[in-house]
Amino acid sequence: MTDKKEYAKAISCMPGCEFHDVIDSTNIRAKELARAGAVEYSCVFADEQTKGRGRMDRHWSSDAGRGIYMTMIIRPEDTPASHSPIYSMGAALAVCDTLTEFGLSPSIKWPNDVLLDGKKLCGILSEAGLDACGLIDYIAVGIGINVSGMRFEGLPWACSIESVTGKKAPARGDIAVSLVKNLKKVFGMINNNDSRRILDLVSQRMVTLGKPIQAERDGDAVRGIALKLLDDCSLLMKTDEGKETALTYGEVSVRGIMGYSPE
Repeated sequence: MTDKKEYAKAISCMPGCEFHDVIDSTNIRAKELARAGAVEYSCVFADEQTKGRGRMDRHWSSDAGRGIYMTMIIRPEDTPASHSPIYSMGAALAVCDTLTEFGLSPSIKWPNDVLLDGKKLCGILSEAGLDACGLIDYIAVGIGINVSGMRFEGLPWACSIESVTGKKAPARGDIAVSLVKNLKKVFGMINNNDSRRILDLVSQRMVTLGKPIQAERDGDAVRGIALKLLDDCSLLMKTDEGKETALTYGEVSVRGIMGYSPE
């Protein structure tokens, strides 16, 4: 109970942030606030989500007291929807920068999963609202970080800070304050047209690059080597047949990571 109170107190001290004991989804609430005119960098935090979601509409376990569940609102100016993926990647970078401040060594699996010791620690889901001209009105960047808990039933490749380190995790309030700071820093760089710098920093953290991968899109699978991140955040790969192709969506498995080991 003390941790929950300190977590809520830390959030309440940050301007533009609100805290909920229980909520269906921080993304749903953030989108409501965005449509009502909430300013950039407004945040929604929760101790528990009942309908937490990840990419591809997957359920994200959001048990009370075990993680950071939050969404930040971004308002890019004169930005087309095609530019939205950089904000998801930027969020992954901010999460990594935050975890590094607490002595951890996270990495990124394309497009924006944050890993710790080869297991998934954090998921990111960004949802954009467009204006009448088809430009981005807002982006709700949702982040879920597993902080405590030793077991994840049915999810063998999930982890928490506690399960990896075997030690008591840092206070969630401290993580939240650092995360908001780093998100503002990274998103500020993107808004100031420094996206290439962000992609370079993401590339340094990414376990996908230079590795044998399998990409699954619309039920089809293709194998090859991941080469580099392109300016539109797509992943350039060279297939086993020698063809270069850019992945803009889909699920990518990396040899040796999260149990993937092709024959």
